[in-house]
Amino acid sequence: MHKQTINQHPYRRHFSEISWSVFFIVSAVVFMMTAGIGYASGNFTLLLIPAVFMLIWGISRFKSMQKMARLDAFQIPSYILSDFSRQYPGYGVAQIQQIEEGFKDYLALHLIKKQAYAMPSKSVDALWHLLLEKYAGFYAEMCQQLLGFQLYHYPHAEEVSAGEHRAHRLQLLHSWQVSCRLHGVKGLHPEQIPRLFQVDQNVAWSAGFIFHMTLIYALYDQFSIRDSGSNSSSCSSSTSGTANHSDSRDCSESSSSSDSSSSCSSCSSCGGGGGD
Repeated sequence: MHKQTINQHPYRRHFSEISWSVFFIVSAVVFMMTAGIGYASGNFTLLLIPAVFMLIWGISRFKSMQKMARLDAFQIPSYILSDFSRQYPGYGVAQIQQIEEGFKDYLALHLIKKQAYAMPSKSVDALWHLLLEKYAGFYAEMCQQLLGFQLYHYPHAEEVSAGEHRAHRLQLLHSWQVSCRLHGVKGLHPEQIPRLFQVDQNVAWSAGFIFHMTLIYALYDQFSIRDSGSNSSSCSSSTSGTANHSDSRDCSESSSSSDSSSSCSSCSSCGGGGGD
């Protein structure tokens, strides 16, 4: 059985599942294949192909790792977090730190893949709104520094069409999949639930979201997506646990519910302009 939370192991952010060892193995295989072809044809200039391939791939990976390292080291200024604390009294320093890390996780999704993501946390969304509404200049500079482009915010209307509802559910699935990739866990059978999907529960956010795997199984089923070696159909009948606090919104409905995903994320993102 998967664990809902794992507190004994610190979360760490990955940019890619591909390790440096895999990088060098793939590069070596390509080099040897090209060398064989070059030897057979007498054209050893073909060896430039794997050399250029390794150089481009290596530089790209190094830049990606640098971006993730900058995000890991980044801290929202204390005056902004103090303002957040005043707006939402009752949440201690440790809880606000978890919300800040959740926000950095959300930014990290856009480093891994630039696309729209549903926001699966009310508390992180509240911090996002504060940055947008009161510290727009800082927010714009932060996005450019950490992402290389502006991250735009799109609130979801309460009344949506069937097409919009489906698109929003897909954005939620994207948030889940890339969050799992970020922390190096399996999408359908995770050993830990990605932090971004656990922030509201961990900080006991009022009217926050509590996710259970039943919803995730249903999303995989709805969009006919399978993890390697996994069978989501056999999992979608699983029952979810009860919410830990009564004022939270339990995000464990099946795909047959018309409101299951729209009630579990109120905003989404879209990156635009100046991406590198």
